[in-house]
Amino acid sequence: MIEENEVEEVILALSPTLSGNATAEFLKEFLSPFKLKLSRLALGIPYGLEIQFVDPLTLRKSLTDREVLKNG
Repeated sequence: MIEENEVEEVILALSPTLSGNATAEFLKEFLSPFKLKLSRLALGIPYGLEIQFVDPLTLRKSLTDREVLKNG
């Protein structure tokens, strides 16, 4: 069905929980035979939240998955 419909990308919108992470890993393995892009919605600091109120795990995830605005 994926190849027949020429699917180019699957975007996962899952909660940042153990269950959501497990589902993402399962789908990553399940979809690995197909030539398509697999992405997940970004996780991190909510818009408008003051940085001093962000918990350490969220801050670490935000730093790890940061977007490069200019390279070089």
